[in-house]
Amino acid sequence: MLKLPTEVRLRIFEYLLPSESLGFLPPEIYGDSDEYSDIGESLGCDLDDWNMSLLLVNRQIYQEASSTLYGKAVFQVDIDDESLSVPGSRFMVGPVSPNNNPHGQGWKAQLEILPYRKIKVFHVEITAPAMLDGPHRISTPNWEKLLHDVHDNVHRLASLFKEVNRIRNLSVAVSFVTHSPLIESVVAPAKWLLEPLWALRNVQRLDIKDIQLHVEPDRTTRKMILIGTKSAGADNVSLQASHMEWSAHVKEKEALFPSTDVAPSVPPKILEMYKRIDDAAVALRDVVPYGGEWGVNRCEHLNQLREILHLARVARENENLDELLRIGTKLPKLWQRVLRQQEERRAHVDAKVSCLESKETTSLTAAEHFRSKLQVNN
Repeated sequence: MLKLPTEVRLRIFEYLLPSESLGFLPPEIYGDSDEYSDIGESLGCDLDDWNMSLLLVNRQIYQEASSTLYGKAVFQVDIDDESLSVPGSRFMVGPVSPNNNPHGQGWKAQLEILPYRKIKVFHVEITAPAMLDGPHRISTPNWEKLLHDVHDNVHRLASLFKEVNRIRNLSVAVSFVTHSPLIESVVAPAKWLLEPLWALRNVQRLDIKDIQLHVEPDRTTRKMILIGTKSAGADNVSLQASHMEWSAHVKEKEALFPSTDVAPSVPPKILEMYKRIDDAAVALRDVVPYGGEWGVNRCEHLNQLREILHLARVARENENLDELLRIGTKLPKLWQRVLRQQEERRAHVDAKVSCLESKETTSLTAAEHFRSKLQVNN
């Protein structure tokens, strides 16, 4: 293979390695672009199927083949309120779940399977939590909490992307699911979900897609409405204001890239206080056993932690240090409540056990209880 012309070897590498889409990518995502016109459906997210051993043959093949894999392939990232997925790896979000620290303090270890510094093209699919109507309607506060879970994952992704030397093309799509088309607007939450990406300064070209609004009046019917002007179907008269608002936002943000401006940063005191709350919540999460021993209801305990952490991240987003300090005082109170419940249960058990004590039983020695068979027989 080494004796073949370079262009022939590169063509062979394109057949052996995925040079189109890694992770699901709809064929229309890049429209009629010459560079990406052949992008088809998923080539799979299992790294074992990628002939990665080809990169281990020798240094020359590694350099040429990796340029095909990491330079041309589109790496897809899927984000929702439950997970952050990249080809070959997935991080499950659990603010206070038993297996993850609040908001995923160990998330990088689960996603660092990709060599982010080498990848040039990413496509990000962001799926907002469903807005349900009828008897299964999600309340506004609960929906906002789920939306924050998605937002936190976008923050994590931005942190990963900062490690990339240069992202040649970053495309982003946001989708919502609802059981009724009569919603005020999805543009505002869509804008907010993308905010963490504006801190990136290594993107050469940004491509923001139209918002996908999936309307499901029942379980058997689904209709997709596109909000924006990039798609041919953006002619819904009732959504003209949303079309115009999103189109203006897209035009403004796409014009930011490439950029060498200094990225905005969160004040260190805000991050420090939030981390202290986060760390304390980790300790409080682990102190209550699964079965509710010692009279502590684990489900109630975790729900209280979720509520506190949600309030803390809202204050973090608003850069409100005073609010963070106030929220932080809730955790010591929660800990004191746990201790009080444990002491109450201990006192209850002590009362039950102590009534069995007597002078005779307390004076017995171990030898009297465990005499040998010889002694018994005698």
